[in-house]
Amino acid sequence: MKTLFALFALTAFATAESIEPIPADKAEMVARALVQALGAPVDVPFTSVVDAKKAAGLRAGAGGLIFVPETKLTLAAVAAAGKEPLALGQLWMRGASPAVDDAAPAVVKLRTIEMGEGEEKRSAQVYFVSIAKNDAGTLELSFFAKEKEALVKVRLAKTDADENGTPVALTGHKEGEDTGVLVMTIFGSYKADVPVIKAAE
Repeated sequence: MKTLFALFALTAFATAESIEPIPADKAEMVARALVQALGAPVDVPFTSVVDAKKAAGLRAGAGGLIFVPETKLTLAAVAAAGKEPLALGQLWMRGASPAVDDAAPAVVKLRTIEMGEGEEKRSAQVYFVSIAKNDAGTLELSFFAKEKEALVKVRLAKTDADENGTPVALTGHKEGEDTGVLVMTIFGSYKADVPVIKAAE
């Protein structure tokens, strides 16, 4: 458990000196623990069955964030996405959150999961992420927290890069003292820049 928290003790995504990928085996280990801690809540926006073996993570300083993609996610499904939400996966964060109108969302609006006991007790936020077209026909990623409505939506753009077999790859960079951008690339062919910000206390 200590190893898990050492990898997943994100203090400030944007203020870390460097942002590096978490090795695949470590990302899988963390993802399994997080998904187990989540259990099977009944108030989720859509059914989510994720594949910890394909988890991707970023380490920022002493911590990081984890994305766990849906088991049955395919490039063909992403390309055919319409107005009905297509489940992409779960984004787990600690110490940071997707920015909403350039501000950190109130903690009460977030889905917080607690792990461990006593001095080892920690909490993290999980976001259920889906893909859909808006009324203008533009693809978007929707991030759902605790409420039925999406907490934030981000444009998902087609890229000129070659397709690959990685469901979701993560990179990131710092923008301000408490802000940064999480770049999510889907099968190498679609990309979304997700503004992130230091979490509210």
